[in-house]
Amino acid sequence: MTPRALFRVQINYRHELVPLKGSHPDDVFFSNLKNAVNALKAAMSLNNWDTAGFNYTAVYRALKEKQKFTKEIRYGGTSFFKITLTKSEVNPPINEIGIIPAPVLE
Repeated sequence: MTPRALFRVQINYRHELVPLKGSHPDDVFFSNLKNAVNALKAAMSLNNWDTAGFNYTAVYRALKEKQKFTKEIRYGGTSFFKITLTKSEVNPPINEIGIIPAPVLE
């Protein structure tokens, strides 16, 4: 199996400001970074949230430099929720875990 990238989008709400949301963060997984960014921008635009500063290039650079992209979504100076994107690898190469080869018996 070849290693594949998996992008996790996590949305953490400030529960004191959004009393109807549950206590657990919402997680969504994507296999393509561009699709993840486009889906987030579309969902935010549909719900009238500002998408300024949230684009593919910013996300790509942050993931490359810090292995994480975080953006707090604010309205009127108040933070309502935080979006976090992280990249993980599915099917990583299997290493030998420090096990040495068996001796050859003659």
